[in-house]
Parts: sequence; C-alpha cells; structure tokens
Amino acid sequence: MPVIAFFEGDLVADPDLSVSPEGSPVCEVVVRPMPRSERQRAQRERASEPPTYHVTAVDDDAYALASLPEGARVVIIGQVKAVSWVDEAGARHRRDTVVVDSLGQSIHAGALVA
Repeated sequence: MPVIAFFEGDLVADPDLSVSPEGSPVCEVVVRPMPRSERQRAQRERASEPPTYHVTAVDDDAYALASLPEGARVVIIGQVKAVSWVDEAGARHRRDTVVVDSLGQSIHAGALVA
C-alpha cells in the first residue's frame, strides 16, 4: 500500500528541470512545509534545521512545477518513494521523495487577487 503525502509549503530553491533517459520531463525541488498548528510552529522555530521534502514531478506536472520561482507556496499530493544511490566516494545514501500526483499553487500566498 503506498504512503500518500499531502502538504503545503514553500519552494526552497528554483526547481531543476531535466529530461529522463526515456525522454520525459522531470522536475526536482525541495519544499519546506508550512506548520499546521502553533505547536508545530514552535517546534520548527526550535529546530536547528527546518524539515524539508524532496519532491519530483514528471510530464506536465514537471513543467508546471518548473515554472514556479524560489519561495512560491505550493500544495502537493503525492506518493512517498524511497530513493537510494551511491556517491563517487562509494558511500550509500537513501532518502524519501514525494512523487507528485497533484500540484497547485496555494491561495494562502496571495495567488488570488480580489
């Protein structure tokens, strides 16, 4: 059974758009989630490094995500996938990545103007 992530957050840097070996567009970015309660906000302020999610989008979602600048607030729904790799020094690494199923710009960031 897949693990589903649903969160709102800010892009930490400009998205990185590339092309997969199969020829599909792929966009990767890091998102800092917004705290959903005062308790989470206080925990985040005490943390030396705030939590982040690594996010990957493909096909049309890749183009949509790549069009957003650093600091844009987004809403992401996606499946959590484990990604592993070995670096040049031979060290093994692993992290969870959220693969986008649905993506939107948050209305809390002033995206809509009355």
